[in-house]
Amino acid sequence: MTTQTLLSRLDALSRQVISPGLLNQATILTEETITNWSERSKALCSDFIALESNDEKEHWLKILFIELFDFINQGDEGSPLRLSDIALFIEELVNGDRKGSQASLVGKMLIAVSSSVPNIKDTNTISLCKLIPSLHEELFKFSWISSKLLNKEQTTLLRHLLKKSKYEVKKYNLLVENSVGYAQLVALLLLAYYDPDNSLKVHAYLEEMYHIMGKYSLDSIRSLDVILNVSCQFITEEYQFFIEFLQKSDFWPSNHVADNSNYSTLNVGGNMIAANIISFNLSQYKEQVDKENHQKYMDMCCILINTGFINFYSIWDNVKPDMESLQKYTEDLETELEAESTKGIENPLAMAAALSTEDENNEDTALVKDDDKDKDKASETSNEADLKDKQKNDTLSFGKNF
Repeated sequence: MTTQTLLSRLDALSRQVISPGLLNQATILTEETITNWSERSKALCSDFIALESNDEKEHWLKILFIELFDFINQGDEGSPLRLSDIALFIEELVNGDRKGSQASLVGKMLIAVSSSVPNIKDTNTISLCKLIPSLHEELFKFSWISSKLLNKEQTTLLRHLLKKSKYEVKKYNLLVENSVGYAQLVALLLLAYYDPDNSLKVHAYLEEMYHIMGKYSLDSIRSLDVILNVSCQFITEEYQFFIEFLQKSDFWPSNHVADNSNYSTLNVGGNMIAANIISFNLSQYKEQVDKENHQKYMDMCCILINTGFINFYSIWDNVKPDMESLQKYTEDLETELEAESTKGIENPLAMAAALSTEDENNEDTALVKDDDKDKDKASETSNEADLKDKQKNDTLSFGKNF
């Protein structure tokens, strides 16, 4: 039941595309048109050129080609209309419009109708297409007829051309594919970083890099990866040369430099290809095994983010830790802090309570008061002694007078 429903649905769709009336009753290629073809063909060309929109032209071409293939399939040898006349007429349709060539439109409609008309004769269709050289480009792109238009020598040549364009490597992406070229690129970078006057020769080193990449057909993405891997080893002391070298190269995103100073633009701008390379390399580095190189590469990444070569989010989105590692890190940190807080429990002196600021102030006040009391007592004692001495002197002087 399902198969019958599907077949009936396909039959209905095919009738919508090509109605039986179009095949049985001609509206453009009538008997009168076929009889007076030399005059009527020019009128048909004028009618086609007069159409304004592409939709109208496509509908007109669809009806025309359906009637043409119906006429060709009849194989009437006594008809005055031959394949050469039809081919010449199609050539006039392609080149007759002053606005430009209609090869693309005419070719696509010819291919579409030839693929949809039932019971089409391949030999007549191939013979007709061979007589229309202006449509060969479209036929080779989309039509099954393209394989029938070539002879044996042309087919062999086409296979060689396809092999060269589709399967041969144009740019060497792997280091082993062109070890000499990539070795020269690495040697150039080392020479530049060890040059004490490299800041004055940025343009010269840049031109030499382009020369090596062009001479050995090095892939630009792999070359950038090599540049980043070599430069991270010198990032601490030579970062200024490295940034200037990138800024003057084609790798620098001149029209959309990243602005990582604003939270709302952390995912805007920068070189996305470089960001993907850096993210991949950071994910490949094992921090525990190669900690030094990982740290250098991370430093270079931070400098590139700061200068706007890459945006922050493009790196964070690719190398951010997962929830499990974040939870484990949090638990380890809490355990470490708890262990540090309980280290001094065994030492009594470490657990002794410290004096508060208020207690220290009270003790200082008490000491000051005690000192004042001692001073007052000492002054009272000295005053009493002076008074006694004065009374004694007065008594002695009074006795002398008597």
